[in-house]
Amino acid sequence: MGSKSNLALQKFTRFEPGMVHTDFPGIDLLQLEAGSLQGWVFSAMIGPYHVNAGSFNRTLLYEGHYNPDRLHIGFILNPGYSAVVQAHEYDAGTVSVDRGAVPMHEIFPANMAWVNIYAPENTVMEGVQYSKKQLQATPHFVITDCREELVPLAKLINEFVGGSNDDQNENESQKEDRLRATLHNLLSSRFDARMYEEPFATGNLFRMHLLEEAHKLARKHKHKPLSLGEICKAAGMKQRTVQKYFREIYGMGPTEYFRVRRLNGARTDLLNGATSISKVALRWEFPHLGRFAGSYKTLFGESPKTTKDRVRL
Repeated sequence: MGSKSNLALQKFTRFEPGMVHTDFPGIDLLQLEAGSLQGWVFSAMIGPYHVNAGSFNRTLLYEGHYNPDRLHIGFILNPGYSAVVQAHEYDAGTVSVDRGAVPMHEIFPANMAWVNIYAPENTVMEGVQYSKKQLQATPHFVITDCREELVPLAKLINEFVGGSNDDQNENESQKEDRLRATLHNLLSSRFDARMYEEPFATGNLFRMHLLEEAHKLARKHKHKPLSLGEICKAAGMKQRTVQKYFREIYGMGPTEYFRVRRLNGARTDLLNGATSISKVALRWEFPHLGRFAGSYKTLFGESPKTTKDRVRL
């Protein structure tokens, strides 16, 4: 990567807040799968387009909000994987499109390479006859069965991530033009055809409702262990339904999921410089320090003391 290129490939082996989305401080990262975290992240500004890509050896949850006044376009870079975004499960042939400052809730499985592109709406929608009113009324949707159309875009992203392209003399303006044209071709070929499946979207309304209500409760009582009864009451759903949806979305039951959230909260406190492990454990309502340390080490691959000591170095 020459000095003229604004591309950056970051490799790391630790779970640190802000390391993945340094330009998006409102985005939180939660580790859902046990074990130490390793992976890579790519971030680049290519003209007005912000391109992010990455892959991790553990399942992660991204939470926050997409940028307002921009299209957020996401897809899976390598075949054979599926992710959950806004409660919609999609595979390597699907494009997820979000518009405006809508909530972000993305679950990426272990070893899956993903791509997110923040794009000015006018640059990629120019010439597309899809109704602006419809687009504004649909802040999140998916376009399915895009495998062939995604091939040129995936090839382009692989060039950027790998730091090479066929024309070594290509400048930033030419990179921007290629990316704009590739995105425009993808969206213009699918928007007007409305090639996203209505049942695919509407079938997730109950799961979306569960996510929204459960996380309202979690934000209100983020340090408190939540019982299954409390979660069911907030969502207005039966226990069997809540357990089914949580396992479909997160791969674990609801009480275990919110316990993992609390462990991630404790880790964030330690990474932000908290000096007392016992106070952190009590703050997140882990009253037994030994059990807290054991659960923490199982999930993150290191003890709370190791995290605290490493941050102090």
